[in-house]
Amino acid sequence: WDERKPLVVLYSHYDVVAPGPGWKGDPWQLKAVDGFLYGRGVVDNKGPLLAQIFAVQRLGRRSRRRNALFLPDDDIRADFCMTVEAEGSTLPSPSRAEQACPVNVLFIADGGEETGNVEAVRRVLRQAREDGWLRGQPVGILVNNSSWIDDTRPCICYGQRGVIDLKVRVRGGKRDLHSGVHGGLMPEPMLDLMALCSTLSDAQGEPCVPGFADDVRPESDPDLRHMEAAANTLDAAALRHRLGIENAAAAPAWLSEGRAPGIEALRFGQRLAEL
Repeated sequence: WDERKPLVVLYSHYDVVAPGPGWKGDPWQLKAVDGFLYGRGVVDNKGPLLAQIFAVQRLGRRSRRRNALFLPDDDIRADFCMTVEAEGSTLPSPSRAEQACPVNVLFIADGGEETGNVEAVRRVLRQAREDGWLRGQPVGILVNNSSWIDDTRPCICYGQRGVIDLKVRVRGGKRDLHSGVHGGLMPEPMLDLMALCSTLSDAQGEPCVPGFADDVRPESDPDLRHMEAAANTLDAAALRHRLGIENAAAAPAWLSEGRAPGIEALRFGQRLAEL
């Protein structure tokens, strides 16, 4: 830690969700095929976590060059070498690359991102502050857990949409009723819930909830230019294929239009309970 340098926080996570169908091998065994690495969590988010580590290492190496500390045996192959300290050994002293790095770096590797365990990250941040790793104001927070514009071109995402999750329960009578006897005679909670959801947005997907987007910051001119540039590079057919809606009328126009926040109904469920 160098008090004279600014702090940059790098966030990523290493936990994953259960593997789905379609794997041609053991998803928990990393496998290289045609220059690509396959395994559960390679993309989300263990690979990007390693990319952060190698990026900081490269930053330190480039700083060494600027400070005339570059050694002849330095080459990029060292980016993919990591040293494991023997058990019981003391931490190594900072390398010349670490000393030359222009910023202090705090890595946060989250083990509960997929389950939404926010408290775990808060606990880590509290401990980091108590241990002296969050002195001063961070000048940047890089979250390495987003998306590319397509499958080949990396992107720098400088903003992300927020999410608010709500659960709505509609309760009916105390017991299940026979549809052949009571159908149409009693209120149906599932239909009530469907009717409620149908009022949330119109046929074009625009939210109809009063005041829903009143506090949303409007897009700036640079925002609109970036979105338009991104939209102009997309292939509509490739986008439809990627989303699994080849026969739908999908197009990349939503990127360039700078649309307001949206509302989604993600899951319906029915449950019988004693009241």
